[in-house]
Amino acid sequence: MKKLLIILSSCIYILSPAQDSSVIQPKQNFEKNALLVSLGKPLFTDAYLKKRNISLSMSYQYRFMKSFSLEPFYLYAQNNSYPSFFGDEVKLDMFIRSMDEIDLFHAWWDEVYKHSMGIRLHFSFIHNPRWYFSFNFATGFYFSLSSLHSLSFFEYTFPPYQVTNYGTNYYKRWNKGLFIMPGLLLNYSTKKLYFFGLHLTGYFFNDTNEIWLPEDMPVFPNHWNASIVFGKAF
Repeated sequence: MKKLLIILSSCIYILSPAQDSSVIQPKQNFEKNALLVSLGKPLFTDAYLKKRNISLSMSYQYRFMKSFSLEPFYLYAQNNSYPSFFGDEVKLDMFIRSMDEIDLFHAWWDEVYKHSMGIRLHFSFIHNPRWYFSFNFATGFYFSLSSLHSLSFFEYTFPPYQVTNYGTNYYKRWNKGLFIMPGLLLNYSTKKLYFFGLHLTGYFFNDTNEIWLPEDMPVFPNHWNASIVFGKAF
């Protein structure tokens, strides 16, 4: 058995390509700066309907250590489930009166528009010329505008079915405060230092206003987000 192991070891040594110790292997250099743009699909946890939801982010990343980098960023995110003709009172009235009983119980529309500015700290588990994978944590300041429209009551006749009367509730709110945003980022780089990837984040906010008052009913800014990232290292 020992002789067989010795023979196999000798064959592996002979077949292995010889390495010239006089040749200096190139050192891997990693660019310390990068510009990033991302486009995402946020899911606002308190939104009644998820429609016209989109996010856009722009950032600058600076690697100050081998596995750590800082990234100041701006993030815009929105969700809007209102009918496109919501501002036209005549069309809106005709639309509500044409709804059936089941739809009337679900006549909730909401919207939120959110702007955030903050800084993100990356800790990279993988960082080589092709792949970059990091756990990141962000914090910063946000402000947003959100609103909610619903029916407070409705009356109808049957048969024939026809809405005869209804009432509405409308709430509108400005938000501002601090947020935290943990995430995971995976990028793939090309030879020309362009890269693309996927960024998964959770967005959680600390509201500076009272949140349990009737006028504070609109959608909160909390959301989950999956973004496609494009960037250039330099």
